[in-house]
Amino acid sequence: MNHIINLLEKGLIFPYLSLKNLDLHDKVYIIIPNLKSELNNTLVKIFSFFNFAFVYETEGEYFIYGFEQEVKFQNGLMIKIYFPKCEISEFIRLFDLLFEYLEIKDYLILNDLVDGKNLIKSIYGGLAFLDSYNPLKNLEWNEQDKIWQNPKIFTSKFEPIYPDLISKDK
Repeated sequence: MNHIINLLEKGLIFPYLSLKNLDLHDKVYIIIPNLKSELNNTLVKIFSFFNFAFVYETEGEYFIYGFEQEVKFQNGLMIKIYFPKCEISEFIRLFDLLFEYLEIKDYLILNDLVDGKNLIKSIYGGLAFLDSYNPLKNLEWNEQDKIWQNPKIFTSKFEPIYPDLISKDK
């Protein structure tokens, strides 16, 4: 036992915890774009009280339906929190109150996300097709323009076959 303590003190080995041993079942993702930089430390202190949470700094742009254009930001946070079996809706309500108190207007809280494998299994009846699936088989060589194109999305004149998902009419 003393040998292990000596190795730990010298930084030669590191203890490792597996999530399966912590009995964590649910994840909550909180995305806060366009955050005032003075709130970073406050939020990190608040979310450091959770047993298993990760805080990531972000920057980029986002778009909210109804806005005129994308909003670019330099400072944002993405927080991932793992929870044991509990009533997550109470935590979400408290997060809403916290963000209201800190005057954070734009944020997104995601939980209970669909497991993609189970969704694909229910649609296709299994995952065996992924072993032979090749998206490049959808492409055909266009001799005239000397490019590969997908005939299922565009016509030969590069007109979209499917309508836009977001209407451009206002």
